[in-house]
Amino acid sequence: MAQDVLLLQLRPLEHIMNLLSQMPSILSLSLLGALSIGASFTLSCSSNGDTLDCTGDKCDENDREQGIFGLCQERRKDVFNPNQMAFTNTAIRWSCQDAPGIDELDKGQEYCESFALVQLPASDKSVIRGQLDTLDTPPEWSERYLELSDADFDALLAMEVADPESEAGACIFSSWQSDIYDPLPKCPEDGGGQCEQYRGIDLSGDNFRMRHGVNSLEAATNLVEDCLQTFASVTGFDGKPVEDPFTRGCLLNQLINRTSYRLSDTTICTTALRLTECGCTPKAETRDFPEVLGSLDLRGFHLGSWETRKEPPAGCHYVETGDVLPAGAVNVKNIVACPLTATEVLDHASASSGQQDLKSYCDEKFADKVVVHVLITKAAMDCDPMSSSSGYAGSCTDRPWVLEP
Repeated sequence: MAQDVLLLQLRPLEHIMNLLSQMPSILSLSLLGALSIGASFTLSCSSNGDTLDCTGDKCDENDREQGIFGLCQERRKDVFNPNQMAFTNTAIRWSCQDAPGIDELDKGQEYCESFALVQLPASDKSVIRGQLDTLDTPPEWSERYLELSDADFDALLAMEVADPESEAGACIFSSWQSDIYDPLPKCPEDGGGQCEQYRGIDLSGDNFRMRHGVNSLEAATNLVEDCLQTFASVTGFDGKPVEDPFTRGCLLNQLINRTSYRLSDTTICTTALRLTECGCTPKAETRDFPEVLGSLDLRGFHLGSWETRKEPPAGCHYVETGDVLPAGAVNVKNIVACPLTATEVLDHASASSGQQDLKSYCDEKFADKVVVHVLITKAAMDCDPMSSSSGYAGSCTDRPWVLEP
């Protein structure tokens, strides 16, 4: 079986040891020098064609179905879609739509989660459907379908007849990190006191915070910090040097996290790697890169559209939370609502109709239009490629994160 080599230069010793402890069992390791700060070492990866063989607990179905280069090539097509460019002057971006292959019940892995909110006109109450099933999710809220009473069915039908565009709920998209528990100003006790509501649901963290463990401030911070590394050199399975920055970032993310199937992780990791290659450091001594990238010291990443970061997709709106941002901070919005009509609720509420469920319908209609914006600005950092020891520093521009196809 052929052997292909990835040469990886990692800086802190603790990163080397952490990386080694997470490597799949198929990787054999030969050290080129003593393990110390700045040491280089060789990873010899067993390959089969253009895939990286995968065994063990660190591999998931995404790894087994596609090789590492296959996954990175798929993500590369996504980030360089001419109408949905991921790397811009002011932000790195991806949509709330999960990459193909994610199990339907485990979707919401892109620092953005969705669910359906329905207002039942006859029952005079609001319900949620399609949230991720976790220990603290109310049991009915993780269900995908909604059994309508006869009275609610008739009332929704009357709304549809009176006005086909009448709204009976909303598709909700949230980037509120799962481990940020600070209550919203509009719900100061986070459900324990008087809360303002959105369509009959309290604006509390228990209701609108993301639930997936990977969608957390801790995970995002670790991702940035772990990817502030630099390859000494990368040789592909075809024996040729890998000159493409995105592919290098995707490979680094796969080696560290095994999540090259995610748009968010590969995009963030590529940005962090590129900042390292180009000798970039934050200008403010009191801030580090996880804080500089995307206002991670706030409630979560900003949500906008492909057309602009300042507005949600056409027809959708921001749920106003009352958050007061620090002086000088860019306005960040974490909750987007897109309308559900009475007709759409009737069509997708019941499993007996054979239609897709409400949450899946929300994702199909809106998820690719709601866009996560990780804000980044040249003014927040100093970049000096001459100070970088990376062999890729010569390709740096004044905005290293803006990559070209």
